[in-house]
Parts: sequence; C-alpha cells; structure tokens
Amino acid sequence: MQKAYLNLDKYLSGADEYQKKIKLSQESWAKAATQNCDVYSYFAEEGSMAHDIAISECMASEYKSREEFIISLSDVVEQFF
Repeated sequence: MQKAYLNLDKYLSGADEYQKKIKLSQESWAKAATQNCDVYSYFAEEGSMAHDIAISECMASEYKSREEFIISLSDVVEQFF
C-alpha cells in the first residue's frame, strides 16, 4: 500500500491542494483502520496470541482495501491530470 501511496503522491507533485486532501484522507484511514481492528479483536484478551492474530488479520485486510482504493484513485487521477 505504501508503494501505491508514494507513487500517487509523486505523480501529483504539482497539485498541492489535492496532495493535502490525500494526506488527510490517509491519516483518517489510519485512525479508522486502528479503530476497526480494535473492534474486530475486542473479545480476544489483549496481549494474547489470539488478540495479536486478530489485529494482524484485520490490519492486513484494512491495508489491502486501502491499497485497492489508492490504485483505483490513481486510475481516476490519470484521467484528469
């Protein structure tokens, strides 16, 4: 996901306002992903292997979804930029 994000950021080097919006979106996503995974792993005892696995599975899913979003966003941006 990081590679897709950096590629998009680099591609938009001349669009400062849009880059700011993407950065805010990324920060919001990171907070939401953490909260989602806290909910996902709620019933596993914190510090247990089950909790660690639940967090890892959830974050992998969150990152995959975000990467797909950024890639699709890059496709849209290419049409206009």
